[in-house]
Amino acid sequence: MTIQDIINDIDAEKNKAIQELEAALGKALTKLSEEHEKRKENLKENYKVRVEEKGKSIEKKTEAHKNMERKTMILRAKREALNIAFEEAIAKLASSKDYVDVLAKLLKNIDLSKATVIAAKGKTSETTDALKKTKKDYKVVSEGTFTGGCIIITDDVEIDLSFETLVSSLRGKLETDVAYKLFN
Repeated sequence: MTIQDIINDIDAEKNKAIQELEAALGKALTKLSEEHEKRKENLKENYKVRVEEKGKSIEKKTEAHKNMERKTMILRAKREALNIAFEEAIAKLASSKDYVDVLAKLLKNIDLSKATVIAAKGKTSETTDALKKTKKDYKVVSEGTFTGGCIIITDDVEIDLSFETLVSSLRGKLETDVAYKLFN
């Protein structure tokens, strides 16, 4: 074998080794590329799942918020309806044809000496009639800004028999029943 043959053999082995390395490199690059594509697809899928979960979470929160707002609006409307019902009760008492009798019942158990009375706005004559009916010698001194009832005043005590105050004091006891009758 000549040197040229040895060199040719070495070149042939070198070329064969380079081809094998290039083939191995090609396979490795292909494998890396496939793994990269798989990871990319997995990341896309994971991202898609996370976006869907986040979307569902946002939808649930939005739905919960919407329900809370709806319930708040319903409660506000119910509260307003209750306020109107109690205001109408006061107005009906104040405009009742039995106003003098109602006021007389309120005054009946009051036993004070030297008392003066503040009548409801526009109700001086009715208050005077109720005082006469109960045989009270109290003097009506003025009119208040309240709708019905009266306020009795002595040097020591003030008794507020205004319908607003009486209904307000009963409201805590009656509100549940009134709400039940209004909304069920």
